Amino acid sequence: MKKTPQKKSENIAGLLKLHHEDMKRYVGAQSEIFQEKLDGVVELTMSTRETVIKLSDDVGTLTGKVGVLTGRVDKLSDDVGTLSGKVDRLSLDMTEVKMLLVNKADKKDLRALDVRVGVLEKAKK
Repeated sequence: MKKTPQKKSENIAGLLKLHHEDMKRYVGAQSEIFQEKLDGVVELTMSTRETVIKLSDDVGTLTGKVGVLTGRVDKLSDDVGTLSGKVDRLSLDMTEVKMLLVNKADKKDLRALDVRVGVLEKAKK
């Protein structure tokens, strides 16, 4: 005996009713599994977001500190330039003092030599 299209529909509807509850349970279970995984991803995302915010704050703090250090390095660079100029001036002053000392020593030696020559000349006469 052949089944009519209506009987086929009824058989299909009956099968669907039988499996409808199973499908609802299966979809519900899959939904719960998905929700648990999604909750884990959301938790990790929130944790990562908090870490990024903290790191952003830290970067801001470090940027400020780098600015302060840059200012200090600039000041030290200026100070080194000033000291370099002073060392150059000191070097010139020392050269001048050295020349004065050499000239003074030479004059002293010349006077001593003049005295000796004078003594020798008196002795010859």
